[in-house]
Amino acid sequence: MKFKIIAILICTLFLAATAFPVNSSNIYTEKSKISTAGLVQDMYLDIAVTNGFSNKLEILLGNGIGGFTHKGDFSVGEFPAGIADGDFNSDGILDIITTNYYNSTVSLLVGNGHGDFTLLGNFSVGLEPLGVISIDLNEDEALDVAVANSGSNYVSILLGDGSGGFATEETFNIGLGPADLCVGIFDGDDKLDIVGAILDDDSIGVLQGDGTGSFVLTNTIDLGPDYKPYALTNGDFNNDDNLDIAFASGGHPYVGVLLGNGTGEFGKLQNFTVGHGLERFDIITEDYNKDGNLDIAVPNPDDDTISVLLGSGTGGFAPPSTYSVGDYPVGICNGDFDSDGNIDLAITNAFENTLSILFGKGDGDFEDQDKIFTGEGPIGIISGQINYIPEPDLQCDGSIQWRKIPPGTQIIDEFSIGNLGENDSVLHWEIESCPSWGSWGFSEESGYINNGIWDSVQVFITAPNETKTRYTGTIRIINVDNPSDHCEIEVSVETPRTNNLFQNLLNLLLERFPNLFPLVRKFLEI
Repeated sequence: MKFKIIAILICTLFLAATAFPVNSSNIYTEKSKISTAGLVQDMYLDIAVTNGFSNKLEILLGNGIGGFTHKGDFSVGEFPAGIADGDFNSDGILDIITTNYYNSTVSLLVGNGHGDFTLLGNFSVGLEPLGVISIDLNEDEALDVAVANSGSNYVSILLGDGSGGFATEETFNIGLGPADLCVGIFDGDDKLDIVGAILDDDSIGVLQGDGTGSFVLTNTIDLGPDYKPYALTNGDFNNDDNLDIAFASGGHPYVGVLLGNGTGEFGKLQNFTVGHGLERFDIITEDYNKDGNLDIAVPNPDDDTISVLLGSGTGGFAPPSTYSVGDYPVGICNGDFDSDGNIDLAITNAFENTLSILFGKGDGDFEDQDKIFTGEGPIGIISGQINYIPEPDLQCDGSIQWRKIPPGTQIIDEFSIGNLGENDSVLHWEIESCPSWGSWGFSEESGYINNGIWDSVQVFITAPNETKTRYTGTIRIINVDNPSDHCEIEVSVETPRTNNLFQNLLNLLLERFPNLFPLVRKFLEI
């Protein structure tokens, strides 16, 4: 999954803060919804925004036709700027992480799948963090976090434990003033690497990963004086199957492109003039005109516009198309917000507390903006299915059938529980009931299973004391979040008649000579 951050001129925004108008949020009517277990959710794209001056994360729920409803604001650290999402606690639901510029922390908020979030914790990183990415860096199937600390010379790596916790940060030098990060395999070794936009050094730094969450600086690319790379992204811009990088200059009217060769090295810097002054804090890439080639979009804060550059597929870009947005646009993200199959754009306008939504036509052109009011000082922005819980599907396999079990004997058997639900779904299962006869125990009575996974549950039964009786029943397992989703395991236990004297003597003989009379043993099922 691609994660974007927003870098910003902090002092400039604070000087303007007192001039920000305070507006209420526009409210739009939800078009349609899908209900699971009585709780509202949908599959439309939603938006999350960091509001720098109110220290809040703002959630806007999409209705699938281009409208949004303000869901709520959730407290984070001081001056949240960067933002990323992912399933940090392995429950199948999107969570969100923010970088807090003045706290030198990141805040982790866990989602409930209905647009609400709970602050799980604040985690220390380096000075003045801006950029953040989330991905599994040490190949343990738990999401980790990498943070660009603009007030220092290093990247912080927080290795996740899969339950919403992180190990103490590990730091890796990358250059003075890292502002943004992107991640990918740049050297062909199948291990994730990190590339950073180094603001104060006017450079790009490449950290080579070893697959354990550790990194080494292997390449520093000088961009020239006053280049000020605030933001970067990656993609295959020349269709050679090697990752390239593109970055937004804050000191020149440029978007820069470095074409990768698959060994961790890059070709000569290519600059593409955007033509709208300086101060450029975000950059994204997508195929906006559906020609199979990646394009680029950047906000131009000092001109209140965005620029879209259509890619040629050979590493070049056409002159930019320009679109008006709000006052001082800083953050930008992609998404099909009106469900028409075309990529749209959403932009945060920091000096007027709004978002601009530009609906794509599918040919690289965009409609005039629609505006939505937000909280104070919107900066970072991402889109995703926030108001959505992937639905699990409970399945069971097995049965428990035992004959001629002496009364009071303990039986050990097992059955399987599986989740055949949607991708990224998590099944919370529970044994609701079992037969009333005998004594029952289970290796576990509830648990969580990711989609596509089967787990075995051991059953411990003490047979009833009655003889010559056949006992039957079912073990009922339910999906805790949707009890109508259930399954049953059939159980049958039969006790024999009381042993007579001849059988007792035969048992003693067979215990002493276990290899004798195999046919007799089988017939008697001893």
